Amino acid sequence: MKKLLIILLTLVFVITGFAQEKVKMKYEDWQKEMASWTAKRDELRAKLDALNNEVNNLKRQLAEKDAQIKQTQDAIYALVGTTPEGVNEYRQKVADFERRLNELSRLSNEQLYERRAEVEKLYNDYQALKSDKRVALSEFYDKVLGFESQVNNLITTVRALVKTKEGQVVLAEALVLVKETTYTVGTWKKDRDCLWNIAKKPTIYDNPFLWPKIYVANRDKIKDPDLIYPGWVLKIPPKAELTKEEKRAANAYYRKKAEKQQAGGGM
Repeated sequence: MKKLLIILLTLVFVITGFAQEKVKMKYEDWQKEMASWTAKRDELRAKLDALNNEVNNLKRQLAEKDAQIKQTQDAIYALVGTTPEGVNEYRQKVADFERRLNELSRLSNEQLYERRAEVEKLYNDYQALKSDKRVALSEFYDKVLGFESQVNNLITTVRALVKTKEGQVVLAEALVLVKETTYTVGTWKKDRDCLWNIAKKPTIYDNPFLWPKIYVANRDKIKDPDLIYPGWVLKIPPKAELTKEEKRAANAYYRKKAEKQQAGGGM
């Protein structure tokens, strides 16, 4: 009996030791597994931090590019004397003009004759669009100048219809169909605006010697052809040869100028 008890105790000790060893091995495996996952977590965090840094760098670069674009855009707008709001306003004018142009272009000759006043206004509005400094912006330049052929076709067709239907046998330039356009005087420092330079503009007469036309048409404002002021809205008659009145006005101006020079008054 005593011997059996000793054997049993020995078996208990052996089994207990084996169980403890097994528990110890499981704990060590768990520690290794945890260490492995911790390492992977740290690795992923490092990658995430690197990606966040890269995203922040890209955002910073994008902000710098946006600032450069805005600075360049503001400089361009300053050159043509406008603002983002002014560009939006001109963009709306161009869109409205294109809509009207397309609508009139779809009409028959009979319909065009009935709506000839609208064609007349369209032509004048086109001259205003083309003479606006904002037309120089790349967004508008090709588009607005691309309207010219279509506008000229409409106005030529209507002129021919007026001649045919109303028996008017006059030169196209003398038709009352085309009303006067206008020009807003800028500053001498920035725009070099004087009657000579205004008449020389391609969008006006492309001929400085026609300046007396502007002078005579605006006698209510211009008392001295050498003195015009920023902000004045001048009437611009249609391009044509100088009339007798315009020639007389020019001769009187040159004669008076010569007399001042002879008298020592100078310019």
